[in-house]
Amino acid sequence: MNMRVKISDVAKVAGVSSSTVSHVLSGNRPISPEVCLRVRQVIESLGYRPNYAAKSLASHRTMKVGVVSDEISNSISGVLVEAMNRYLRENGYSMLLGVCEFKKENAINYLREFSSGMVDGVINMIGSVSVQEAARECKTVPTITYLRAHQECPVYYDRTSGIILALEHLWSLGHRKIGFIAVSDTNPETAVEEREIGYRQFFVRMGMQPDENLIVTGNNKIESGYIYAEKLMKAGATAIMASNDMMAVGVLQWAHQNQVRVPDELSVAGFDDAPIALAVAPTLTTVQMPIDILAEKTVNALISKIKGETPRQQEVLVPRLIIRNSTGKVKS
Repeated sequence: MNMRVKISDVAKVAGVSSSTVSHVLSGNRPISPEVCLRVRQVIESLGYRPNYAAKSLASHRTMKVGVVSDEISNSISGVLVEAMNRYLRENGYSMLLGVCEFKKENAINYLREFSSGMVDGVINMIGSVSVQEAARECKTVPTITYLRAHQECPVYYDRTSGIILALEHLWSLGHRKIGFIAVSDTNPETAVEEREIGYRQFFVRMGMQPDENLIVTGNNKIESGYIYAEKLMKAGATAIMASNDMMAVGVLQWAHQNQVRVPDELSVAGFDDAPIALAVAPTLTTVQMPIDILAEKTVNALISKIKGETPRQQEVLVPRLIIRNSTGKVKS
């Protein structure tokens, strides 16, 4: 049986001290390029692998972050998790991912498990778990809850204004009967989901009461967009605004299969600017979620919290509408 190669073995062959090898691995102190190269060549030739368990005990750090998400099958969720993983790695951390399948009990179990010593910090992306609940379950482990209109969250994206921006675009094209596919509000910190608030506020601003026949609630998936497209068109909709791109794509699929021309007979808009928005025909008009920025700021805020730094004031990002080929002027 081969004996495990120790850091002292690397140091002996490389002709340096064990602490120098540690600094080469950690990057905590400047080491000359020549010494770094020599040490890394020895590490490779000996097949040395750091003992992370011992390192964690010594430093009181695991260099891991737990991320709890409802799903990754939605393309925007997958892109977000990948972006967070990229920024964590750039900062020397690796990700442990818990996928909860929209079950709050799964989320609570992951939060408790992660905070039992497995990770240095936690990012809570679960809509049904409040900022206070996440902090309570994680106890002393630094925790950031993603994208909430809450002062303890580092960054927020104004989804209410985003919906209004898209509706202003549709209104400018002459649409007055605009169907809306909402999503269930699982956030315990709000009474109504923010995008639905935006929809209702817009029509009140226009001097109209929202037509309840034009409002349905989907499940964030393509299938609900497909199912509700016909109902909304029968209710008189000349345009359909979906709360995410997946449901908007479902509307496009229904329109294609039923020979409803988009945008000549029906305009369709989504929310997220997920990769799928460019993969469909016609390409989808949508409100852009700046995923890369949101991921970076969330990760940076958590790492600052791990370091014990004073949190910055919440930053609110302004929405942006991406106009593509799925929206057009209403036909008189």
